[in-house]
Amino acid sequence: MFPIFDGDNGENLKDYDDLTANENLKKWVTEPPNAYCNSKFILDFDFPGHLRNYFRWKVSYERNELEHFISQYAGRKIGSLFEILPSLRNHSGRIQEVEILASDTNLTITGEREICKSLSEKGLPSTCFYVEPQLDADGFPLSFTFYGAGFGNGAGLCQAGAYNMALKGASYDEILKHYFRNINIKKIYED
Repeated sequence: MFPIFDGDNGENLKDYDDLTANENLKKWVTEPPNAYCNSKFILDFDFPGHLRNYFRWKVSYERNELEHFISQYAGRKIGSLFEILPSLRNHSGRIQEVEILASDTNLTITGEREICKSLSEKGLPSTCFYVEPQLDADGFPLSFTFYGAGFGNGAGLCQAGAYNMALKGASYDEILKHYFRNINIKKIYED
């Protein structure tokens, strides 16, 4: 096993359908599971704020702000932004490729880090999001709202969830077995 971890992965994918479909992802984001990293279940007020805020998140940008972010990223003006279309998602709902449709150019951006960098001044928390444009009477976008889940790659052990499990008295092996199914924990060294 190659153990990986994530700041807050949005957790508990097993109870949902394939998150590669936009509608399934939207349901998972808007109807969050009863997961250890769900901030409504975090009782400790000293819980790190940067982890508390990423279970589910929402951020909105005016169209001209996004045009600026994307133009800066692309190194050229894109013109008027029309649409942001996720074209490829992985099983945990993370966008792997996004299409940017604009008046002067269309862009394809690949890779989670690149997508996060291109759509925000400081980077989006993760690529596990869906986008809703707010349109004027003619159907032209005025702003875009991103509704997302988690912080990071969405795989392996969720730091926020593991922290909360530990606060509630879970042992290290209970925590590991929660995140890494079908594992056997054994001592491999001599005292």
